[in-house]
Amino acid sequence: MRLLTLWDLMQRFDAAYFYKLAGAQANLMTVYNRLAPGPLGKEELEALKGAIEALREPLTQFELPYSLMLVDRLTHTLGAPGETTGRDMAYTQAEMMMRIEDELKLKTILQVPCARAAWYEKKDVFGALVTKRFGDDVTQNLEEASNCFALERHTATVFHLMRALEIGLQALATKLGIVLDPKHMNWQDMLDAVNGALKRLPRTTVQEREYHSTCSDAAIHLQHVKDAWRNDTMHPKKSYTEDQALEVLQASKALMSKLAEFV
Repeated sequence: MRLLTLWDLMQRFDAAYFYKLAGAQANLMTVYNRLAPGPLGKEELEALKGAIEALREPLTQFELPYSLMLVDRLTHTLGAPGETTGRDMAYTQAEMMMRIEDELKLKTILQVPCARAAWYEKKDVFGALVTKRFGDDVTQNLEEASNCFALERHTATVFHLMRALEIGLQALATKLGIVLDPKHMNWQDMLDAVNGALKRLPRTTVQEREYHSTCSDAAIHLQHVKDAWRNDTMHPKKSYTEDQALEVLQASKALMSKLAEFV
């Protein structure tokens, strides 16, 4: 079972609902302002019920329970023609607007800039082949890395990339018959182990030479990840800038994509 992350716990809003809510409020005010102080007729009641009911969808989307309770109460208490007056409803208009405003003030809403929207809840972050080859553990961490990058949490981006890379490197170690222990080896130690294994690979046949070339490409990508990491050990440093996190992300994608081809 997937553990919930802070990202999962965040309430997600469709920005279009801001427009819908504002439009529904404006329409309700227009209907209210047209009501005569005296008893309301059938057409006025129907217009009022429709305007109130139009608030339900955006209020539900924003999870504003007390405003929804008022919508329910109003739709059930509006009587037959002649039983409700415009003066009665004037009080509810002000209450509705203030209640919505008060509940919205309790919400914290984060905006993802357009330039980062592509990283928001991105699927197959490193491509379908990586997703298929490495499964949920890698996929979930790559998705979290993508989400963190969208939210400008650059060090967290690198942290989740580290967890995905650990799995990829273990698969490479198994393939080459060596030990790669990110918890006790620094980047150079792991590079040395991989390069040592490459020297021992046979290169007599065409197939052996092609396999050696593929493994050599992976070693080159591993070097690029090491350079982008800016840290001797396979642990994120204290902080990463946006450019640094993007560099690690791109280098990690190249490495994991290559590993997915043959490990």
